[in-house]
Amino acid sequence: MVLDRGPAGDRQRRDANNKYRSIQQMFQWLMIEEEISKNPMEGMSPPKVPEKLVPVIPTDDLSRLFKSCDGKTFVARRDLAILRTLASTGSPTVSSRSRTG
Repeated sequence: MVLDRGPAGDRQRRDANNKYRSIQQMFQWLMIEEEISKNPMEGMSPPKVPEKLVPVIPTDDLSRLFKSCDGKTFVARRDLAILRTLASTGSPTVSSRSRTG
């Protein structure tokens, strides 16, 4: 099987990796149940899946995002609380490059 490069190829690699792990578990179960005497996947290694880097919001943009929630209304305070919670937990959707932990 030839795997494409790029986003479609990454998806193919993840799919192939998931299928490999499922089949591997099935053969391990068959060995435990003594349905087979040798695991045909012994010695095989799973397909490599590249680590996906999550884009990070720059500090300036994050500050502007917080400032956009200025206000005394319930909605403004709620939105600011949600954004601050996401930023403080290190959520990949809202975090800063300058974070050190």
